[in-house]
Amino acid sequence: MARHSHVVRRAERAAKVPFPATPTLPHGAPCDGAAFVLGPDGREPDLRSLRDHLRRIWRGRLDQSAEAPEVVVALFAKPVAIEGRVPASALPLRLKPGGLLTSFAERDSSPATAPAPSGPARRLELLWGGRRYGLSLDALSLVSLAGLWDPPRLHVHRQTRSAAARTSGAATDLARISRAKVPASRTGEDLIKSADARLKALEDRTRLSSILSQLLQPGAGGSGPGSRGRSGAAKDGEPGVLQNLAGWLQWHSPFGNQLRARLGQRMNLVEKMIASNDIDGALRLAMSLASKGGDAARKLFPTGLPGMRATLDFAIERSSGVAPILGGRLFGDMWARYTQLAKQLEDKGDHRRAAYIRSKLLGDHLEAVKTLERGGAFLEAAKLSADSNQTPALTIRLLYMGGERDAALALARRTACFDELAEDSRGKDAGFHRAVLDAWTDMLAATGQHLRALQVTDLLAASKDADDALFERRRGWLVAGLEQAGGSADAELTVRAVLGAPWDGGADLQDFPEDAHFRGFGVFAQALERLQAAMRGEVEDAGRTLIETLHAFGRLAQPLRPEQEPFWREAAAPLFEAFARSLISAGSERLGQKELDAVRALLERAEAPVLAYDLGKITKLQRRPAPPVRIYRIPPASSVKPAIRRGCLLGTGDVLVWRESRLLQLLDRHGGLLWQTNLSDVTALVPVGSGPHVIVAQRQPDGASLLTRLATHTRTLHPIGRVKLAAAHDVTSETQWMVQIGGEIGALDLPKLCAPAPEIEFAWSCALTERLRALAFVHAPGTPRWLTLDVSPERAGVLELWTLANARELVARVCSYLPAPAHARRWALTPLAHQLQIRDAAGAPMPVEDWSLVAERKAARAFADAPEAPPPSPRQFQACDFERPFVRSVPSSEGVDRTLVARSSGGGEFVVEHATDLDLTCIARGTTGAVLFADRTGRLFMLEPNTGNVTLM
Repeated sequence: MARHSHVVRRAERAAKVPFPATPTLPHGAPCDGAAFVLGPDGREPDLRSLRDHLRRIWRGRLDQSAEAPEVVVALFAKPVAIEGRVPASALPLRLKPGGLLTSFAERDSSPATAPAPSGPARRLELLWGGRRYGLSLDALSLVSLAGLWDPPRLHVHRQTRSAAARTSGAATDLARISRAKVPASRTGEDLIKSADARLKALEDRTRLSSILSQLLQPGAGGSGPGSRGRSGAAKDGEPGVLQNLAGWLQWHSPFGNQLRARLGQRMNLVEKMIASNDIDGALRLAMSLASKGGDAARKLFPTGLPGMRATLDFAIERSSGVAPILGGRLFGDMWARYTQLAKQLEDKGDHRRAAYIRSKLLGDHLEAVKTLERGGAFLEAAKLSADSNQTPALTIRLLYMGGERDAALALARRTACFDELAEDSRGKDAGFHRAVLDAWTDMLAATGQHLRALQVTDLLAASKDADDALFERRRGWLVAGLEQAGGSADAELTVRAVLGAPWDGGADLQDFPEDAHFRGFGVFAQALERLQAAMRGEVEDAGRTLIETLHAFGRLAQPLRPEQEPFWREAAAPLFEAFARSLISAGSERLGQKELDAVRALLERAEAPVLAYDLGKITKLQRRPAPPVRIYRIPPASSVKPAIRRGCLLGTGDVLVWRESRLLQLLDRHGGLLWQTNLSDVTALVPVGSGPHVIVAQRQPDGASLLTRLATHTRTLHPIGRVKLAAAHDVTSETQWMVQIGGEIGALDLPKLCAPAPEIEFAWSCALTERLRALAFVHAPGTPRWLTLDVSPERAGVLELWTLANARELVARVCSYLPAPAHARRWALTPLAHQLQIRDAAGAPMPVEDWSLVAERKAARAFADAPEAPPPSPRQFQACDFERPFVRSVPSSEGVDRTLVARSSGGGEFVVEHATDLDLTCIARGTTGAVLFADRTGRLFMLEPNTGNVTLM
C-alpha cells in the first residue's frame, strides 16, 4: 500500500525530472534578475552600474544550515543585459509566472517572446554546485538600495543680496532688493521719448507751485518716510519741502548766477576739447544726461557741478542726475551733440568711445552693447550687457562669441533661457545654435525628457546643417523614449516610432492592421502593435486615439526628411490607406473639415491619390463635430476608499497619487493600476518636466524632508537626501525646480538632482530670511516670481511679491491689504503683472505697490487690524505658469456646489457640479491642460477643459 501513496508518487515524479540541456541562462541575454553566491569573506558584489535598473535586493543563506553559502538576489524593473557590468560569477535569472525567479533555461521561450509575468517575485530556484536550490524570497533579508548612491551634496550659489533683509538685522550676504522698476533701456523703448518724459516730470516737480503744494500735505518739512511728493505718495529718502524750497531759491535767484556761469563754462570747454580732438578729456568733463535713480537723482537742486571722471570705464552709475536747468532747448542740444559725436567716432572705427558716449552720457546701454559688438569687443560688451541688466540671451551670445563657451553655457543653465537662445541664434550663427541645442538636449536627456529633446531638434534635423551624428543621437532619444513608455506610448511618440522604424529590415503590411508582424523592429514593434490595436478598435477610446494620431502625423510626417526616407519608400502608402479607413470607421463622429483635409494631405504625400480623391467626395462626413459638453455632474459614490491627499500629472500621460492609507499608486491615463507601493508622510509629488520621473517629498520626525526620485518607467525609488524644505513648486520647468530651503529661495538644478549620484544644487538662489514662508511660485521665463507670507510676530500676515529679473536683480512689492474673508477666496499669481487677482465673481485685483518702509508699515497695520482668520495656505494661491488652467469653487444652494475650470487660452469655463458633502478638491494641474480632482470617497477625476473629456479613474 505504501507503494501507492501520494507522497511516494510525488517523490518519484520529482526524481525523474531531467535537468535542462542548458542548466543556467546564457550570459549576454537580457534577464529579469541575477543571483550572486558569496564567498567565505561575505563580500557583496558591486551593483552600482545597475542601480538605475534595480527594484529589490535580498540577502540570505541557500538553506538552513550554518555552513550554507550566502546568496544575494537582485530583481530588475525590466530585463537587463548584465554581461560586462557585474562579476562573471553572476547567475542570470528569469521571472516566470507565479513569481518564480529561476536560473534554468527554457527551450521554448526567450525574453523577447515570452509574455511578461504578473505579480511580484516570491520564490527563487537556481543551480549551484551541481545541486538544485529552492527557497522563499520572503525568508531573505531586504537590502536597502540607498547604499548604491553617494550621499548628496548641497551647493548654494548666492548671486543677489537683500536690502530688505539687511534692514531687519539679518546677515550681510542676503539678496539685494532693488526698489526701482526695470530700466527703460532693457525694454528697448524709445530712449529719447523716455528721457523727455523724465525731464518733463522733473520740471513739473521743480516748479515753485509744486513745491508749495507739498506744504498742504501730511509729513511736509524734512526728509524721510514721512515726506511726500506732489503725487502724495510717500517716497522713502526723498528731500522734504524745506530742502526743495531752499534749492529752488538758490537756482532761481542771484545766488545761483555763479553756478549757472560755471555750467556754461564747462559746456564751452567740452566743445573746445572735441574740436581739438581731445576726445578723452572731453568725455571726462561731459555731463551725463541719463538719470538712473538713486539718492543723487532725488536731489532736485544740486549745489555744484559733477567733477571730472578719473577713468573712462563702463561702470554703471546707480546715482546720477539731470540738473533741472538743463531743460528745453539746452537739454535737446546736448543730446543731439552727444549722438552726433558717437556716430562720427563709430564711422571712424572708434567703437569703444562711441559706446562710452551712448552708455555713460546718453544712458542707452543696449545700443552701447551693440556698438561694442560691432567693434569686436565681445567680452567687454558681455560685461556691460550683464551690468546693465540686458536680456540674458544677449549676454550669453556675446560670451560665446568672445570665446568664453563654458561661462556662456553656465549662464544659460542658470537663467534657463535655452528656448530664447535657440530662437535668437537660428539662421544667424550655426555654431552657436548647435552648441545651444547640444547643451539643452543634454539636460533634457539627463532628466528623462527624451521626447522633448526630439521636439527641440526637429528643425535642425530638417535643415542642411544636419549630420549623421545628430541623426544617431535622435534615434537614441527615440529608443529611450519608447523603452520608458513601454506599451503605453502616447500619440506623438507612436507616430515618431512609425516614421523612424527600421523599415529597411522588411515588414509584411498586407494584413495591416489585422495581423502584421514586425520581426527585427526591437522597441519599435511595441509602438506599431499599439497603432494596430487602436486601428482595430481594441484600445480604450479608440476614436480619440486615432484623432490624436492623425494630428501628430500631420505635424511630423515630412517626406523630405532623411530620417523618414525608409518609411516613405517602404510603408507610407499601405499604412496611410489602412489608417484612413480605420479613422473613418472608428472616429467618423469626431471628424470635421480640418481632420478630413489632414487625411487627404497624408494620402497625397504617400502617393495614394485615388483614395484621397474618393475621400474628397464624401460630403456626409463634412459636418461640424458636436461641440464638447461644457458641464459635468459628478455621480454619487457607490463605495468609499481611502481619500487621496497628493497627486501629480506626468508628461507621459500617467497619474501618480498618494492616499491617506500610505498607498502610492501609479495609474495610466484611463485609470488602470500600473504599480503601487507604501510610503508614509508624503507632502509633495512633483513631476520632473515632461519626463517619467517624480520627486517625492516625505516629512521626517525632526521637521526635515526626505527627497526621493521615483522613476515611474522602471518603478524604482532613488534616494536624494534630507533637506529643510519649507516650500516647493508643484511643477518644474525643463531644467529647474523652484523651492524654499530654510531661508534660501531659488531653483534647484534638475539634471544634477536626477543624476546617478544626486546633487542638490541651486542654479540661482536668494538668501532672504526664515521668517518668510513661500506660498506660491511662478516659473516665468527669465523672471521667476514667488509670494511669501511673513510669520514673524511684528509683521504677521504681510504678503510680499518677489521678482528676480535676469537672475540678477531682486524686486519686492508689498500687498497693500487682504480683503476679507481671505480663507474663502481663490487667488491667481499672474506672471505678467505685478499683482494678485481674486478669482471670484467680483474679480477685483489686490493692490500691490513697490516695497518701502512706509508701504511695509502700512501693510503690517492693515493685516493687524483685519478680522481674525486662518493664515492663507498654498492651496489658496494658483500660479498660471506653463499655461495651466485656473480652478475656483462657487458655493450654490440646495447642497450642490460648482467648480469652475478656466482654460488658459480663454474660451469660457468648464463647470463641474457636485454635492457639497463630496468635498471635491483640486490636487494637481498639469502643464498639458489637464486637472486632477479627488473627493472624500477616494475617487479620482481627470478633466481636460480644452477637449471637455472627463475620466472617472
